[in-house]
Amino acid sequence: MADSSLDGSSSAAQQNVVADALLNVKALASFSFSDDQPPLEFPSKAISAEVSWSDGSRLDAPAFRHEKMQFMSEQLQQIATLEERTRVGESFIHMLYAYRGVSGAIPQVRDHDEANKAALYAHTYQVLKPLVDKMKELMAYMESSVNTVCKILVVANEARKSRGSPPSEELLLALARVFNMFISLDGLKDMKSSLNNDFAIYKRALSNMKKQTNPNEDETMENQKLYNFLGNKDEFARELRKTINLDGGPGAIEDVLADLLDKAADIIERRTYITADNKHTLLKAMGFSLYLLDSDQSDKAITKNKKVKLDRLMRLFKATPYMPLTGDMTLSMQTLLLKTSLREVSWVTESPGNEDNSLRRAYSLLHTLPEARAEFREYLAELGTLRSEFRRRQRLMGAAGGAPADTLTPVPPLLSSPMYNVLLRGLQLLGRLTTAVIEQSAWKLAHPTDSSINPDCPENAHDYEKSVRYNYSSAEKTAFVEYLSMVYSLKRTLAQAEAPFGHVIYSYIHATLQRFAHGSLAEVIASVAKKSKQNVLVALGHAFNVIADSTAAEGTDIVAQVSDKKAKKAKKASGSGAGMAIEQAYPERAASVSQAQLFTLRALLDSVYNEKAPGMRGGFMKDKDLSSEQAGLLDAVFQEAHFFPVMLSFGASVEAASDLSELWYKEFYLGLRKEIQFPIEMSLPWILTEHVLNPDDAHALIESVLYPLELYNDAAGRAIHKLRSRFLFDEIQAEVNLAFDQFIFALSNAVFEHYKQRASSVLINKEYKLLFEENISSDGRLEVTVLPFESVLRQRHFQLLGRSVDISRLVSQRISANLRQAVEVAIQRFEAAPLHGVLELKALLEHNRMTHELLSAVLPLESFDMILEEADEETNLVAFHGRIVSHVVYELVNDFLPNYCYNIMSGRFVLARLSMIDPLNRPSAPRPLPHLLFGSRIFNNHFSRMFDLYREYFGEVHFNALYTLLGRAYFPVILGELVNNARTLFEHSLRPFVSALMRGMPQSSKLPAFVYGVTGSYEYFFELLRPVITYGALRTEVFQVFREIGNTIIVLQLLDRASFVGQPLATMLTAPFLGIRAPGPKPSPAGAAGPAGGAVDAPPPESPTGSVADGRYVVADVLAANGELLASSGTVVDFATLGRHVEALTKAQLGGGRSLLGSFLASLSEALDSTRSEWLGATPSNDVLEVDMSKEYYRIWSACQFTFCTPPITASGSTTRESFGEGLQFGGLVFIYLLGQQHRFDVFDFSYHLIQVAGNETQLGRAGGVDLGRFVDLARFCRLLNDEIFRVFRAHMPLPAFEPALSIGQLPLKKPAFVGRFSPPGPDSADGSGTYHPFAGVHGDGERIGNLKAIAVTEGAGAPAPAASE
Repeated sequence: MADSSLDGSSSAAQQNVVADALLNVKALASFSFSDDQPPLEFPSKAISAEVSWSDGSRLDAPAFRHEKMQFMSEQLQQIATLEERTRVGESFIHMLYAYRGVSGAIPQVRDHDEANKAALYAHTYQVLKPLVDKMKELMAYMESSVNTVCKILVVANEARKSRGSPPSEELLLALARVFNMFISLDGLKDMKSSLNNDFAIYKRALSNMKKQTNPNEDETMENQKLYNFLGNKDEFARELRKTINLDGGPGAIEDVLADLLDKAADIIERRTYITADNKHTLLKAMGFSLYLLDSDQSDKAITKNKKVKLDRLMRLFKATPYMPLTGDMTLSMQTLLLKTSLREVSWVTESPGNEDNSLRRAYSLLHTLPEARAEFREYLAELGTLRSEFRRRQRLMGAAGGAPADTLTPVPPLLSSPMYNVLLRGLQLLGRLTTAVIEQSAWKLAHPTDSSINPDCPENAHDYEKSVRYNYSSAEKTAFVEYLSMVYSLKRTLAQAEAPFGHVIYSYIHATLQRFAHGSLAEVIASVAKKSKQNVLVALGHAFNVIADSTAAEGTDIVAQVSDKKAKKAKKASGSGAGMAIEQAYPERAASVSQAQLFTLRALLDSVYNEKAPGMRGGFMKDKDLSSEQAGLLDAVFQEAHFFPVMLSFGASVEAASDLSELWYKEFYLGLRKEIQFPIEMSLPWILTEHVLNPDDAHALIESVLYPLELYNDAAGRAIHKLRSRFLFDEIQAEVNLAFDQFIFALSNAVFEHYKQRASSVLINKEYKLLFEENISSDGRLEVTVLPFESVLRQRHFQLLGRSVDISRLVSQRISANLRQAVEVAIQRFEAAPLHGVLELKALLEHNRMTHELLSAVLPLESFDMILEEADEETNLVAFHGRIVSHVVYELVNDFLPNYCYNIMSGRFVLARLSMIDPLNRPSAPRPLPHLLFGSRIFNNHFSRMFDLYREYFGEVHFNALYTLLGRAYFPVILGELVNNARTLFEHSLRPFVSALMRGMPQSSKLPAFVYGVTGSYEYFFELLRPVITYGALRTEVFQVFREIGNTIIVLQLLDRASFVGQPLATMLTAPFLGIRAPGPKPSPAGAAGPAGGAVDAPPPESPTGSVADGRYVVADVLAANGELLASSGTVVDFATLGRHVEALTKAQLGGGRSLLGSFLASLSEALDSTRSEWLGATPSNDVLEVDMSKEYYRIWSACQFTFCTPPITASGSTTRESFGEGLQFGGLVFIYLLGQQHRFDVFDFSYHLIQVAGNETQLGRAGGVDLGRFVDLARFCRLLNDEIFRVFRAHMPLPAFEPALSIGQLPLKKPAFVGRFSPPGPDSADGSGTYHPFAGVHGDGERIGNLKAIAVTEGAGAPAPAASE
């Protein structure tokens, strides 16, 4: 009991395990393993265990024997024998084609090797003995096969005469395959000269070994026989014809061969063949049959044979005169016919190249492509529509039967007919496409080009180069690739249809045969039974019994049924008639018929209704056994059943119909050249692949770029499964390794170049693009056609020689390397150019970023920021900033600041006419490939033209580019370097120069009275300042230092402006996520109101965005004035408040509101602390102001300004402003501003005084050769510029009234405690000079200047301050 309980629990546990396993299997079925990879190749199989329908070898043939139909058993035996001979012969064909001689690698015996001669010969014998044994096996196979085939031909011919009906189609086709095999063996044996070479070395070794041993006479005779076999050409054909002549001559076989010729012609004319091999086998068998039927006797020549329709055959030969023999060997029909008496026909003697144009066009894929393309597209559309309809019907029938909605139930055979026919037509179309490709290849091999036809073909090119490499034009290669794409696409489509619709084929064939058996065949049997045609009745009855699948009256003979009178009477009484079909029910099965069944059926039908059958010849007073209508019914089934074998082996048929492996092989030409292998440039698959990747040829076929590589898979499959040659597979593998590396390289470059061009088309200036395209032809348009690279780039498991290759990953690696290289080139070009190259760098980086963005949609690429950081060396642990920032600082300090002049009117820097420093030694610019810049030479030229517009100056667009490239993060680096440079200039250059100038200034510099006029005042100042004016270093080194400092200030100001333009939008977008809030509104001025009546927060007057905000008040006023607009919108937008909020957020983002220029001024002021007291001068004696003191800094600058306001004496001379730009004034005035001497400078400047004096004069003359009018104009411009410069300084670093001796860090944060007001000194002033006169002139900007109203000072100090009111 315990044991039984244990057994029960064990079985229950096992059942649970099985149940769990089944649940897991069902769960796996719910998983989706779909891949978004576009299907471009034949579906791969990890394990192939397919058993073909044709592998049965007719083992069930005895079950279908009939005592009155013995001829079928005989023919089945003959067919089996011929098929066995064909299989063995094919193995010899593969052996011969892959055979390569080894004699060249065997060391030859020399005279000096006498001691080792015996050993060398012995080893040579051992090496060559297995190869010679194979040659002997081939010779023995020839002898046995010739005898066997001759015997079958004679027997079949005798049976043909005795029965009066031709042999079965299967027997005739088996004979055709044997004839084709004989032709191939003869061609290969004659082509392989290495066979004779190896046998000659073998005989030499054997003869030398026999001197030391007893000779074997049998072996000697066998070797002599083998020598003759290898030396004679066409040995198989000659021996077969010789044997036939011994057995009675051509007359003994002419009936069978005549039937073979007719049957082959019928199949070719009807195009009922599937593969190219089927067609070419029939053509070669026809030519071989003519050779066998021919005779050397003129009266028995083939041309005199009435049973052969030569006109029909010649028409077929002329339509396809060239075809492949084996691999790269080509056979011409003329070659076969020249061995017969047909050699006297003019067409047979034509040499290749003399064919008419129509034949050349028939072989050319280029001319047949439009028709093939239309048929291919039409077929795919029909198949897709039918497949959808078929599935819809399945679901409808399943729903009608109560099945779930998604269940696909079998469809009745009547509904399967359209699907079967479409699959058959697809197989036929696939065979036709493949045949066209193979036949064009054979034509090209038979018609090599030369330099007169193709100028690119060298004179010394060998045969294979002339036949393949230089024999295809660009258009022909394009057509070739498109044909390959159609072949492999259709192959993939049909292979994928086998699994879901394979049962349709079996269902349709079973239903067709049963409908025929119980319908048309039963009717014919009933009709024949009335005529008492016993032979026909027996044959058709046996055919019925062979194929009928009946559930009723099983075991009952159909002949007995139709002969039963009672049955006839019953039928007649029922009104159905005696001639009606025997109605029997038959099941619907998805079952196949065997080879023996199909052979028996077709053989019986053919023997009955064939026009050559005895009962179908008719005659005088003799009716035919079957009417034309009945014969038509039988013929329809006979012809349809011709395709049943290929449809029942649908998968194998698809493989055979798409086999293009011969396109790679070149053993024949390698043997001619005695080379091991040709370079990859001569390989047809690589030639086509390279053509597709060539942008000048066929980029539009880029989706088909993988199809030429499929030829390697076909060739490798042939090497393994047919040729069984390891070394050929190794050669294919080696070529694939090289070709695929080059393919990935070329594909990556093509993809990168295309997407670079697309990025260029997007980024190029649109106005320039439109203007350019309006004035050129369509060929020069800057619009880039989008090529379908995506389907290729998404291939992640492409099957190549059994390996799964991730093309997407490999291309991504190459593209990433190209992007790195492109970014590296952009930075190198920037490092080799002046600072204006920042525009090109910005454009190149934006271009590469756009390219990366476009490519990222189809490829898994790393981020562009990471690529840029690596190229810029920002990821280096020992580097604080990248190469771009370093070069910007280097160019600013060493070239830009010293050599460029700023023009405030244009807002641009231009290169100075005269450089004060040595030129920089920059690295030479790289010369990269065009695709590393903007994608192509065309786009490179266009972008270069646009950059040329910005190379002669440096302005706002350049500073905006700098800001875009560097961002705000690197501004402290630039600021720090510029501050250090300015401090160095100040400490080591400016301070000594200013000290020297102070020593050259007079002790007193009173302003002359107005009565002296402009001339007197100018001469007075000139003499007073002569030591400064004539100072040798003033116009060179001193002004150069001021310019560098001033250019630094301008650069920082423009960088500030660029940052305030570029930052607000980013700030507004990111502020909510960063938790940044704008400050609340300030109290509005009295009386000010916003658009909605609320207070308006007016921006400060010195605000960088003040003008923008003020401008938006106008918009707000317009909104307020349009009540309907406000009512419709429902919201009043306060643009001024929005502008101020943007400014507040931007300042918060930019570091607390301090600008670059403000920080620089603060740092410069700190550097000024060391010399502040010296440059401020001595303490005034009146504790307020020394009017005539000349030792203060502002007096030094006044002297400098007087100098550069003096125009050149000659008209061709350049002014100081033209030489140094406005940076000179920025550099001089910054120290006046930081020292608090602005107002003193405004009052006591020498040039300003001359302006006031000139206001009272109507005409100005010359003094010392100087045009005083021009002097005054220059001085007025300087005053306007100075006022603008001071406004800039106040905006970035407003200074309160403070003591000059204090540093910036010691500035008081509160207003002065005491402000005193003093009147200007009058005639009774303390100095008693009485020379001071108030200003009475007018400023150049039209602003009226009154007396100096006030000077504000802090407690206990006499520092100048802005006027209390204006």
